[in-house]
Amino acid sequence: MKLKNSQLLLILLVVIVLLIGLRFLKSQKEVGSLKQTFFEIDSSQIVQFNITPLANENEGFKLVKNNDHWMLEQKDKLSFRVSDEAIIRAIEELFKLKPSRLASESKDSWSKYEVDTAGSLLEIFTSNESFQIIIGKMIFQNQVRVNQYVRLPDEDQVYACESYLEGTFKNPVNKWRNKQNIVWPLGFWQEVNISGNAKNIGFFRNEDSWINKHTQTDLGNDVELIALIDGFNALGFSQNKDLTTDSMLYSIQITTTQNESVKLSLYKNAHEMILSSAYNTGNYFVIDSSKTVSFMQEIKKYAEHSLITPLF
Repeated sequence: MKLKNSQLLLILLVVIVLLIGLRFLKSQKEVGSLKQTFFEIDSSQIVQFNITPLANENEGFKLVKNNDHWMLEQKDKLSFRVSDEAIIRAIEELFKLKPSRLASESKDSWSKYEVDTAGSLLEIFTSNESFQIIIGKMIFQNQVRVNQYVRLPDEDQVYACESYLEGTFKNPVNKWRNKQNIVWPLGFWQEVNISGNAKNIGFFRNEDSWINKHTQTDLGNDVELIALIDGFNALGFSQNKDLTTDSMLYSIQITTTQNESVKLSLYKNAHEMILSSAYNTGNYFVIDSSKTVSFMQEIKKYAEHSLITPLF
């Protein structure tokens, strides 16, 4: 006897419901077996991170908390202040690190998800304990959702997580650098002293005007030389570690209205104009050579008009 269309439709609906039910039960089983978290950490207690590419351990580095800021240390190679934004973003992504899916339970899949020697070992240290996790491959789903694959070092399981560790803890060294050389906006500057090349020039602020210390001349609020210093922004980072006082052109001391100060040093080598800052130790900034040329031309103008104090 032939089945009616309505009966066929009913059977089809029953099959669909059964398939959906089986998929739901499977997903519930997977969720039930998932870890809720990899570790419980109080962010205020974190004092250090170690990041080690397992394929090249010599390229590993540390992020070490130093009072109110973080320093990056890489064996005997580097030591510099880390960008506040970079470390804040990394810690935020760390606290998003929760398993969303069990990707595999087999060691055979480690290379597929790059949680073998292709991964990076992240070690997290607090004041009294430590944690480890291997960061593997990351893929985007639909160009929006992130799948970051991770593995605990003493387990075979590989987990997918919605945390962007690839663009934080796996960043190359230069991505961690702090590009700030002067922490205060120009409106907070109270005094500027420039010395070098047998010359010394100083300015102090009197209400809305800058005063030349040597001549006591009121220069108004817009002083080109001071504006040029404020515009010494980093274009990149110099790898030159052999800078000496002989290669230093000028020393610039800036003091704020709150009596805080920072010393900048301007250097020249064969190819670059380089600036270092006592605020941001260990980083040497490549700056726009046209601005430094203008800076030196301005100092020359002050010297020609006897608006500058010779050094003896």
